[in-house]
Amino acid sequence: MVIDDQARRSCLTLISQVSGADLLTIEGLTKEGHLHPLQQAFIDHGAFQCGYCTSGMLMDAYEAHLTR
Repeated sequence: MVIDDQARRSCLTLISQVSGADLLTIEGLTKEGHLHPLQQAFIDHGAFQCGYCTSGMLMDAYEAHLTR
């Protein structure tokens, strides 16, 4: 997940740590039924791992995209 424009591990983040923060999960990347370009690129290039790993990699890539 991305918290205040910074990628974080959801499995190590307590809900109390995100109170009032801007929180984005992989589900939030999809807008109006359209995949985010990063999601589509992962599909197009066969970059799927497990359900946990792929989500983390996508959100980390999204955070890196924000800092450009």
